[in-house]
Amino acid sequence: HPVAGWHAELLAVAAVAVIGLVLRGLEAGRKSLWLDEYHSLFLADSNGMREIVEKGTNDFHPPLFYWVLSFLRDLAPHDQRWLPILVGVLALFPLGSISRQAGFSPPARITAAGLLLFAPFQIQYGVELRSYSTLQFFSLCLVWAAVTREAPAAARCAVFMAVTAVGLHVHYAIAVAVVCIGTARLLVRPHGSLSLPVLVLAGSAGV
Repeated sequence: HPVAGWHAELLAVAAVAVIGLVLRGLEAGRKSLWLDEYHSLFLADSNGMREIVEKGTNDFHPPLFYWVLSFLRDLAPHDQRWLPILVGVLALFPLGSISRQAGFSPPARITAAGLLLFAPFQIQYGVELRSYSTLQFFSLCLVWAAVTREAPAAARCAVFMAVTAVGLHVHYAIAVAVVCIGTARLLVRPHGSLSLPVLVLAGSAGV
């Protein structure tokens, strides 16, 4: 039955999310902080965006992640790692939509969710006090906005523009995702996806 199958898939993905959170919690608690994370803590220990920008003049990464992290600076450093952990798990939502659009079967969609949360590389970088998990989440949101049919085109255009704008304040590599999506759109035309001119306009407006 379709409804029963959907419920079973939802429960399976929920179980994957819980296991992923547990694995990340264990990794975050046992792994010592490394140099780049101490740099994040240094920038986040600031009163407002202006101070973060001044302290991070020589930092390659833009300041938005550190500004959000600054609201958690009263927590123990290992506890602050839950910020990137939770953002990383949120990536399940755009990934699930993209998987459905691609025609993946329910087992394949569950497997994709498992790879996102269980792969050792994902766990290692998904708990660090850096903007990597946010970059991944935003990149998947950009792909979702470009290809999904689960929202009106105007809304997806606005999402693409907004995620590009916010993403560039978190990690400059989001520009690579924008360019790659535009390049892919030159080669393939998924049904219901945003047209290339719309993607170029939305990405440019976001920049």
